[in-house]
Amino acid sequence: MSSLLALTGCGAGTWTASAPPGETVPGGPGPAEKSANEKMSARELYDAADRAMQDLGTARMTMRLRTGESGRSVQSDVVMDWSGENCRMTHVAVDGDGSRYTQETVRKGEDVWIKADAGSWAKALGPELGRSAEETARGRYVHGTVSQERFREAVDSCGLAHFMGNSEEPPDRLVKGPATLRKGEHMIPLRATSTAEGDSDDDVEALLYVAAEGTPWVRETTTSADDLSFSVEVTDYNAPFRNLPPAPSATVDSSALASSAA
Repeated sequence: MSSLLALTGCGAGTWTASAPPGETVPGGPGPAEKSANEKMSARELYDAADRAMQDLGTARMTMRLRTGESGRSVQSDVVMDWSGENCRMTHVAVDGDGSRYTQETVRKGEDVWIKADAGSWAKALGPELGRSAEETARGRYVHGTVSQERFREAVDSCGLAHFMGNSEEPPDRLVKGPATLRKGEHMIPLRATSTAEGDSDDDVEALLYVAAEGTPWVRETTTSADDLSFSVEVTDYNAPFRNLPPAPSATVDSSALASSAA
């Protein structure tokens, strides 16, 4: 899987990529002269977008995942640098029965802070330990380090390298559509298809929206399967990232949780 397809979250299985209904508006005739990005072939545009995204130092990604069968949805808002040593994440998950779980995570160097609601603690640690953790944290951030397994796992998806660091073979087929006005900006849709490997008969497809003018940033990706849809919106390219840790008064050390659960 190429680095741009890694950004879409594609894995094994059949992925049929399409624009969400009602969200894409034709761009109209636009300027008489096409932009440099529009003049590129599908492969040239894909390669240019790949290079641009590989050069990112910081970015913000808003990710949305929905599973049709269970009705579970997850939205993640992540601001991060390339290495992931500076990262701020907010996750909000809603189960099919309406149960809601939220978690905030901050990483600065080796230090990690996690703030979760009661439901998230219970889901991560089980009802008894989760209740003990919530009573100890009392809405504060719990401080640990990446040397601790639970904290290391919490920031495992931090870092642009996690999304963009895979530079394997590009997709087998690329189809470029005309520039489209999407969310107030002209973007070029690229449908990327990779041939299935191994025993699978299902190709992998993704739809990427690339900026029609200027640096060919990937603005958004969308994918969907039989009972799952996933989208990523990328903003704040190379924006200054002042990653301040939570105030000491708003934190509790992870050792306090361990002692409370003993």
